[in-house]
Amino acid sequence: MKDQQVEKASQIASLVVKYMQDNLSPQEQAELDTWLQEDSENYLLMEEMVDDNKLGKSLSELQSYDHDAAFQRLNERISNTTPVIRKKSFKARYEAAAALLVLTAGAYWLYSEKNTAPPAITQQTDLDSILPGGKKAILTLSDGTTIELNNQHQGIIAKDGDNIIEQSQPGRLNYSAVKRGHDTATAEHTLTVPRRGEYSIALGDGTVVWLNASSTLRFPVPFREEERRVKLIGEGYFQVANNPSRPFVVEVDSVEVRALGTEFNITAYPEDKKLGAALVQGLISISHKDKEHLLKPGNIAEINQHGKLRIKQADIEELTAWKNGEFIFHNTPFFHLMNQFARWYDIEVSYPEGIPPINFTGGLQRADGIYHVIHLLELTGEVRFTIEGRKVMVYPAK
Repeated sequence: MKDQQVEKASQIASLVVKYMQDNLSPQEQAELDTWLQEDSENYLLMEEMVDDNKLGKSLSELQSYDHDAAFQRLNERISNTTPVIRKKSFKARYEAAAALLVLTAGAYWLYSEKNTAPPAITQQTDLDSILPGGKKAILTLSDGTTIELNNQHQGIIAKDGDNIIEQSQPGRLNYSAVKRGHDTATAEHTLTVPRRGEYSIALGDGTVVWLNASSTLRFPVPFREEERRVKLIGEGYFQVANNPSRPFVVEVDSVEVRALGTEFNITAYPEDKKLGAALVQGLISISHKDKEHLLKPGNIAEINQHGKLRIKQADIEELTAWKNGEFIFHNTPFFHLMNQFARWYDIEVSYPEGIPPINFTGGLQRADGIYHVIHLLELTGEVRFTIEGRKVMVYPAK
């Protein structure tokens, strides 16, 4: 291991130990924050560093370790590990994991000799009943019949007129394309995804829509001849089948997003107090207040609560992470990331002393439990939490 890597690992370990003792100076806290924000993996590694159970086990094992051999095993472990989010995390992961080894060796003396303990944070037992979301939704047919959907459904789900609805894979509905005559009636179906849910649907024209938690998609079955029009509440990712003669239109509040064949993400949750349409590829137009606005790939059109529209560069990785089973945040306001957690874990978030004016950078898997999320947020040293059932109260750290 190179000298500079050892020095970096030792420095990070020293900062983490001081964090555990609640003894960081403002400058040291800033240095630790900088390291945490270098890569989302660093948050995960720091959590491992301060986990009581893992730390205790590591301390007992490391007393008899040959440090050179330990570093070699650590290097082999990292070499066989694929970073969760970005390849550039390899270096930070190596340094942080090395820091963990140094930390556990040093922390054994600090905590056994001085008989101290890490600062108290929210305990996992407080959050055992709060589970992450999964594949679930409710399909409402034209006659009002409702069908609860989950991973257990396979094969044909329902028939509505000439339309066949089936589930060929977990979490995905498929509508059979039906040739439509002029006398064929068009029905309306609704796919509702509750809090703690997500689902996807392949419409009759071949368009695929992924719906995030607390979202609703209304769509005609079959589509009309002149256009393909759906209505969205919440958040959806659209992979539109190409058909130049029949534009695909998404209605969101008073806004229309029109496409031919393209991919885009729309977010329109009332609690977020803004609407966003981000273009991944292709071309879309946004109709707002009788004006048309064209978007290029990589751009997002945002409309705030006052109805003002602004087009800017989009963070596509962050905006579409949910579709890939991740949370990714790049300098994201705390209020917005907590809204995402509230929908996914079905929790009620409140701020008795006001919303902390902080931004967050990091990454998580949506399959992670809420304890993992709360723990990482508390590691920033900016916030603390009180849990009562599904009610989560957020306070500034003191």
